[in-house]
Formats: sequence, C-alpha cells, structure tokens
Amino acid sequence: MIGSELAIFVSIVSLIIAIASFIWNVWSKFIYPKPRIRVYASVMSVYSGEIEDEILVVSAVNFGPIEATIRCCGVKIIDEDGREKTALMNPLDMYPLQKRQTIGPFGGGLPKKLSVGEEFSLYFHYGSNVKFIDKWVDCYFLSDTFGTMHRSSKKDAQRIFDKFEADKANGFRFQN
Repeated sequence: MIGSELAIFVSIVSLIIAIASFIWNVWSKFIYPKPRIRVYASVMSVYSGEIEDEILVVSAVNFGPIEATIRCCGVKIIDEDGREKTALMNPLDMYPLQKRQTIGPFGGGLPKKLSVGEEFSLYFHYGSNVKFIDKWVDCYFLSDTFGTMHRSSKKDAQRIFDKFEADKANGFRFQN
C-alpha cells in the first residue's frame, strides 16, 4: 500500500505543477505580455564636412512580443554613500536640425511607440557642462508605459565615462 500511495502522491504533485506552469505560460504569453527592449548607450562622432560633433546616443530596440511606448529617458546614479538616484535626461529636439535645443524630458520624439523589431534613438548634448556623464553613473535607461525601466549595460556607462575623461585629457574642444 505504501508504494501505491506514494505513486498517487507524486502524480498529484506533478499534476499541480503542470497546471500551475500552464496557467503561468498562458498568463505571461497571452493575457499580460510585456515587451523586451534592449537599450544601448554610446558616444558617436558626426562628421559634416570639416566639423566634427560628438553626441551621446541612447538607442532602443523592441524585441517583442508586443509593441511598447517609450515615455522617458534617464540615468541611474550611485552616489558615494551607495544610494541610488534617478534623473531624467533632456533629449535634443529635432536633431540634427537643431543641435543644442531641448524642450524637456519629453522632447526628442518622446513618447515614442515602438513596434516589434523597430529601433529608436535619442540624442543628447555631449560636452563639459553635461552632468550625467560621471564616474558614479550606473546605467542609462528608458521607461515604458508598463513602468519598466529598460537599462543599458554598466559597460556602456563605463565606456562613455572613459571616453569623456580621455577627451578632457586630450584637450577636446567641447561644444557648450
């Protein structure tokens, strides 16, 4: 009797696990799917004739399974005390036609609806007066309408800071 009771118990537990995983899969895939958005941040050089311009670019690619709306862009900063702070960034509006104008954190084409597979880039001023290129920057992020913060990698933030420090050391003339 012990062997048959054990087999029934294991079968019931297996059935419960199977039902729970089925419900979870239906919930996460069909009822309430969330988009996966990959965020990249980098400093890019723009050459137009003889003039070189440097800009900070934060790009997003929507990997689906549904479309998403990007609301704002920001930066996560870890201060000396280890506390995490969040700051919104003001993208350049109508770049490259106007290279210095921002209209607040919801400029630069925000909010932007991203279809699956679509890419969107935001452009930011890169100069000596920029407050969000710092050694304490943890990552750059984009926030969507689900309230999810899609983060860039820490390596992206470190590369941007290293380039900024190298440019300052080499006497790069920042456009303020």
